[in-house]
Amino acid sequence: GELAQAVADYGRAIDLMEKLRQSLAASNKAWPPSRQNSLGAAYMNRGVALYSQGELAQAVADYGRAIELKEKLRQSLAASASNKAWPPPWQNSLAAAYMNRGVARKNKGELAQAVADYGRAIELMEKLRQSLAASNQAWPPEWQNSLAAAYMNRGNALQGQGELAQAVADYGRAIELKEKLLFIQTFIPVIPDLAIAFYNLLLLGQRENLPVQCQPEKWRSLAAAFLQRLEQMLDLNRLPQHWRQKVEDLRGLL
Repeated sequence: GELAQAVADYGRAIDLMEKLRQSLAASNKAWPPSRQNSLGAAYMNRGVALYSQGELAQAVADYGRAIELKEKLRQSLAASASNKAWPPPWQNSLAAAYMNRGVARKNKGELAQAVADYGRAIELMEKLRQSLAASNQAWPPEWQNSLAAAYMNRGNALQGQGELAQAVADYGRAIELKEKLLFIQTFIPVIPDLAIAFYNLLLLGQRENLPVQCQPEKWRSLAAAFLQRLEQMLDLNRLPQHWRQKVEDLRGLL
């Protein structure tokens, strides 16, 4: 919780790594990919701490620098003579940087820019999902949940822009991913966000002049089915109180 001190430490780490980058360039030495990635991570971490302090503009700037470094690293690995692999954790961390910047931009009221950042995060995470499947590698539940969160966040921003049909489509994709995580992989941490996604859809369904794609009765039925399956799966009284509250909020709309 010592955010100011954390920001100072990340700043010192960034200063040291930037000087190292400059000295390597001056002596015509290679800047190892792992160190490039570490500098991007330092900017990312400082951005998180700045965001937690409410310093949104500075957080957006740090996320932007992290993105710039990680995108250049991706391009350099792809262009290298040995065609070095771009490790899946690095791919996921670039997506996370776009996701974080999207959150900060949304909170600044920059909805169009937030939608664009969420879109890039989704693109990266969908490609990562496909590449892992093609090479028969596991797609970690946490990464699956991050993709669902990106769809949900983009849905929120699209709804804020009045683009209701697109928002519904994104909420639907988030729900699809999270229900698979919960009911097939028993990944319990998705419960509150699933309840929130259905809640958002039901609230949206109460608006007048909805596009035909929004189908409020369909989502009401699916939300009721979700609650029924959830009650069959576990004892809701054993959930953390704040999780249980999200479920009860949803129940109150049905």
